[in-house]
Amino acid sequence: MVIRKSSAVVSLALFVLFFIFACNNKQNVFNEVKEMKKFNGIWQLVFFKNKDTVVTDLEILPFVKFEQNKFVVSQSDAIIYKGYQKIVFDDKKGDWLDISIVGGKKDGKKYKAIYQFNKKNEFLSVCFITADKEKPKSFKVNENKDYTLIRLEKVK
Repeated sequence: MVIRKSSAVVSLALFVLFFIFACNNKQNVFNEVKEMKKFNGIWQLVFFKNKDTVVTDLEILPFVKFEQNKFVVSQSDAIIYKGYQKIVFDDKKGDWLDISIVGGKKDGKKYKAIYQFNKKNEFLSVCFITADKEKPKSFKVNENKDYTLIRLEKVK
């Protein structure tokens, strides 16, 4: 009889833990869907900066189309990159994007990026480190790191 009570307690404890995990996971999924909607649409790259280069010539900068968790970077109707992004929610380290490139010369390349929308969701800033698997700590391009900072303006 004691064995049954202890196994019932263990089962109840496991159920409670699973329920808590499921609720947190459901909230994260809801937050991700809500946040991903901000990305949807066509954006024009208006600024690009890394430790070696700053580009603001709008005639040569590409467009990025976000649709749910997918993106396509194109220029003059030619696709430059395709890929996927996933928002990672982390209360301790801050939220970030996991970016995966599919196809082309950067096939399989993965980046962790921080991102920030302006208040009206008209501009999106994204900063990533091309040489490391870590995510940037700020939006400042630092000479000691291979940070890349881009800024996108929503077209539609």
